Amino acid sequence: MPIYQKPTSDSARLAFLQEAKITAIADIAAGNPSISQATLDAITLFLPGFAEEIEAISITLTGREKEVRERNKAFATLETYLRDLWAGLVRRVHRQKEPAEVFTFYQLPLSGVMPQHLSKAEYLNIAKDVVRGDAHAVGAGYTPMSNPTVLELNAIIQSAEAEFDDVAVADRDYDIAQEVVASSRTVAEDFIQEVMDELRFALRKKEASSQRRIMRSYGATYTFVEGEPEDA
Repeated sequence: MPIYQKPTSDSARLAFLQEAKITAIADIAAGNPSISQATLDAITLFLPGFAEEIEAISITLTGREKEVRERNKAFATLETYLRDLWAGLVRRVHRQKEPAEVFTFYQLPLSGVMPQHLSKAEYLNIAKDVVRGDAHAVGAGYTPMSNPTVLELNAIIQSAEAEFDDVAVADRDYDIAQEVVASSRTVAEDFIQEVMDELRFALRKKEASSQRRIMRSYGATYTFVEGEPEDA
């Protein structure tokens, strides 16, 4: 037996109600209503705001994806600059026979081995410490780093930090949009249930296949058991 499937996404709920509105208007105009005018009026009033809320989710999600992409690009650049600086430091220490403790100014162990698998926040914090460490190293009589310099690294840090903050703002905007839709989602589900209840009552004397055909025109969907013949 075909089984009615409730809409499970906001876009599906919106599509159901939009289709129900269009069909109800036509049926009422033809003098053959299957749902009440009051229900149609309530859905008509509700739909524009619900559609805008769903669109806001799409817009804020797109904005978040853009910020995440830009953040990832900025942090990839930061990683490159930081590792290039470390690589230059390792070569300089070995070339100039500097003591291993020089590495500690730049957040490296005495072995000079670069850390692996750092998070974005770790890269950001370590890079800031490297900038400060270079000043301490110079104060201790060592040559400042070059290629890249800490000034160049600091510019990359500021860019990465700004992108990091932009993602946080975009996350919050997306969360707010989700919260707004969540409050309307229950209303949409109630309207869908009301449409189905009214349809079932209005169509109760028709054959089951005719009921489903009309309900589909109002946005309802059905699933069939494997091998079961579908309605014409």
